[in-house]
Amino acid sequence: MKEVNCRITGTPFQILPLEEQLLDKISPVINGRKFALPLPTICPQERLRNRLAFRNDRNLYRRKCALTGNDILSVYHPEKSFPVYSMTAWWSDQWDPLAYGRDFDFSRPFFEQFAELMQAVPRLAMINKNPNNSDYIAIGSDNRNCYLCSPSTANEDCMYGGVLYHSKNVVDGYMSLANEVSYDTIHCDHCYRSFFSKDCGHCSDIYFCEDCSGCQSCFGCFGLRSKSYCWFNEQLTKEEFEQRLTEFKGHLSRQKIEEIKKQFADFAKLLPHRPLYLRNAESCLGDYLVDCKNCLYCFDLEEAQDCVYVTRFARGIVDSVDSCEGADGVELCFNVMSAGLKLYHAICTTFVWGSRDVIYCDHCFNVEDCFGCIGLRNHARYCIFNKQYTKEVYEELVPKIIEHMQKTGEWGLFFPAHLAPFSYNETIASVAYPLSKEEALKKGMNWSDYQAPLPQVPAVAVATLPAIIADVSDSILDQAILCKETEKPFRIIRQELDFYRANNIPLPDSHPDIRHLHRVHARNAKIFYKRNCPKDGKEFYTTYKPDNNANIYCEQCYLAEHS
Repeated sequence: MKEVNCRITGTPFQILPLEEQLLDKISPVINGRKFALPLPTICPQERLRNRLAFRNDRNLYRRKCALTGNDILSVYHPEKSFPVYSMTAWWSDQWDPLAYGRDFDFSRPFFEQFAELMQAVPRLAMINKNPNNSDYIAIGSDNRNCYLCSPSTANEDCMYGGVLYHSKNVVDGYMSLANEVSYDTIHCDHCYRSFFSKDCGHCSDIYFCEDCSGCQSCFGCFGLRSKSYCWFNEQLTKEEFEQRLTEFKGHLSRQKIEEIKKQFADFAKLLPHRPLYLRNAESCLGDYLVDCKNCLYCFDLEEAQDCVYVTRFARGIVDSVDSCEGADGVELCFNVMSAGLKLYHAICTTFVWGSRDVIYCDHCFNVEDCFGCIGLRNHARYCIFNKQYTKEVYEELVPKIIEHMQKTGEWGLFFPAHLAPFSYNETIASVAYPLSKEEALKKGMNWSDYQAPLPQVPAVAVATLPAIIADVSDSILDQAILCKETEKPFRIIRQELDFYRANNIPLPDSHPDIRHLHRVHARNAKIFYKRNCPKDGKEFYTTYKPDNNANIYCEQCYLAEHS
């Protein structure tokens, strides 16, 4: 394997043989000529950070639609100078993306010209398809009665989550698939009534559990399979379990929850932990991979094959490199962010779906053979910088532009961070890779000090809140709570209060953004470390840091413990 020093951080990283093979396979062939994609000169973490800096999942602002003048919600704050259209206006026939077309200037760098096009073409306020009483979602589709949970698809009655799919009555969930009635969960799937739990599947009525599968009525349990009525892994009778649970829920306060979380953390670290979350993964190195094959340095994938440095796609991505945050059905993609829905052969794109043979495009949907375009839709084809060409002229001009980009050193690079339409502190990059304002600006990232106006309602300190939900009156709906960590005010909505009352959960004491941040950081970072198994001494890879004193087994010994 080749080793290269990152030109940003100076740290060495390896270029994998599979990575080289895929780059060669993805390299475009235009008019009979193949244009090789270059090997990377930036380390994987910095490349991922750069792509994530082009996505805002959680910050919504009020502003005017530049086409209709109506008040809208948008992922772009009102001080952004480019035009922003509501979803209805953007998808309408009232404007033509090709009207912004322009010639390519071979005397100037590509990215400089693309930046000017980005400032001119109207941008989509948010991507929220078919919302039913679910307007406050930055990126989602087919949600009903959902609030501030993004990205999300086909959920009902969910609030304050992220990466939610086909779930119902989920509050403060992260990475939730087909769950119903859950609170404060991380990477749980097909669970019913799950609370304060992580990495559990096909369970019901569980509290403070982790790495459990097929379990029912368990509390504070770790690593159990198909068990019922267990309390901190101790087998109880049904009557004993129900008595303890009734006592626990009888006076459930925020302080009691924190005490149980600490007790569980001390208990769990003594039990065998899996080094990586892999399920039916063949020849893979990654974390949270399910039904995957030949995926290296990949995370949060399902039904993926032959991928390198790919992160969080719903399912079905193959033959791709350096791609992240996508939906179903992606093939032959390189350096793409937010892609899917039968996207085939895309290079250096953001928010391009249902398209084919697209290069350096942004917010393009259902298009083919387009280069350097923004905002195209409705089966546009053979366009460069939003200008229409014939097939013959397109295939003559694109090779010349690529050759020009090779000379300027731009070919194969993702869009520079300063071109991002968001400020770094608005994006999911800031969650995965936190930076101070000074650090972000030094790296060439954007930063914003814009603060949306706060509602003029009375604010109360956390210390004044009732300890248990039974003592909370409806008056809390007319007040704001000051976050215990940031003192940023946040509101409780009716739907949320009803959920807390129904499930005997005390009011939260932290802002939803802080709660989300804690859930994201409760998972291991996307970095691999070598450790030795305490059981058989074998060396293995894991995402647990070397200073983590949990009992981490190699995959073979972990599986033997659960056979």
